[in-house]
Amino acid sequence: MKEELIGANYGSRNQVTRWTEVKVLETYKRLEERRKKDPTVPKKPDYPEAVVPVKQALPIKRSVAIFYQRKKQK
Repeated sequence: MKEELIGANYGSRNQVTRWTEVKVLETYKRLEERRKKDPTVPKKPDYPEAVVPVKQALPIKRSVAIFYQRKKQK
């Protein structure tokens, strides 16, 4: 959201990052309204779906596995 405001020249990166969340939301609403009225305003970027990597199980060292087995036996 902040990147879109920076791209639409609502302020520099340094300025926009210091804004409160309320000000960012209000300004973003104004940008959305401006996009509907003015065709020269930069369009909303098409963000690709986030790819979530599948976590792979790490191999357990044999000494650690033996430790847990002994702990369970006690």
